[in-house]
Amino acid sequence: MENQPKSKEPQGWFIGLPYDFRKPTATRVKERFWNPDDSRVFTPMVFGWGYAINLYELGRRTNLIR
Repeated sequence: MENQPKSKEPQGWFIGLPYDFRKPTATRVKERFWNPDDSRVFTPMVFGWGYAINLYELGRRTNLIR
């Protein structure tokens, strides 16, 4: 009997874009959309493929948040 291929990971990278198909959690939503500890403006999407915007970092860089 041949070895079955391992199932695909629920998160990772495809064609240079991040994906995450895990069930969204409140912690992950906050971590991706409002995270003072992350200096990135674009963070991996909470659910799906692509990027989310860290609104805290965007506000800090545009001097809307000090």
